[in-house]
Amino acid sequence: MREAKATTSELFAALEAEGVSARQNVSGARYNTFSIGGALQCLVEPESTSLLQKTMALFELVEVSPIVLGFGSNSIFSDAGVRTPVIRLGQGFRHTEYTKGTLCRVGAATSLMTLSRKASEMGLSGLEFAGGIPGSVGGAIRMNAGAHGSEICEVLKSVTFVTRKGELVTARRDDLSFSYRQASIPTDAIIVEAELEFTASDRESTQAARQKHLQYRKDTQPLTLPSAGSTFRNPTGEDGVILPAGKVLEELGLKGERRGGAMVSQLHANWIVNPEREATASDVRELIEFCQQVVREQKGLELRPEVVIFEDQA
Repeated sequence: MREAKATTSELFAALEAEGVSARQNVSGARYNTFSIGGALQCLVEPESTSLLQKTMALFELVEVSPIVLGFGSNSIFSDAGVRTPVIRLGQGFRHTEYTKGTLCRVGAATSLMTLSRKASEMGLSGLEFAGGIPGSVGGAIRMNAGAHGSEICEVLKSVTFVTRKGELVTARRDDLSFSYRQASIPTDAIIVEAELEFTASDRESTQAARQKHLQYRKDTQPLTLPSAGSTFRNPTGEDGVILPAGKVLEELGLKGERRGGAMVSQLHANWIVNPEREATASDVRELIEFCQQVVREQKGLELRPEVVIFEDQA
């Protein structure tokens, strides 16, 4: 991050003058699904696109590169906290509007699981795979979330985002490229809304498909424990075949491996969990690095984490 041209107090005053909600020294552990992290020195929660545009333009003016947070389902904050401003979209970005039957305009802060459930209840097909995926719609599009052979890009019609300079841009699906856990949306842009196009089906089949996928996740993943979901992306073997990271880790006997309060799940080896809610960010980082080392030495594979640990210490 570039050195800011404004002090924290000056930044708060400027945000307040623009009518943007901002809070100081809030618990980072409250804003990620791992329940880990120190204080966030500045949490900014704009309630509308126009306020987000003002926020981004202001940050660009004072040369601040903020951290963008969705539901925190793949984010952990440093134990010492972070001084970099964190932007989290407010309630104004949690909206869903259905038009022309199968088209849906949805705010980026809407729960992906909730959207999946409601679409299936309406007999609209396309998001059944997401019934058990935590996170926001914006975060899901950002990383092209997927499961059970499907990805969110398959139902995406367009996406609207705010650039780091505060500009509002709408891009069609065909203007973007998607791959495994990646989308070509600028990394410093913030998604605010998307248009999804479902397939008309019937309520019984869509609900049954969603429930099947959800039950599979309940049976094979530790959904009730604090975690960030899948820890690593699936690696690619020498023959170009994508390998399940969980299977690779399990074959090396890493289930149950612990560092402090963090543990590789006994149910699914690609999930690091916080079973007693006593893990620190340092515990998780150490366990991630240990798993990477073992896989590198024993399998010759590089595991890339899906989890992001923000180390900017306050």
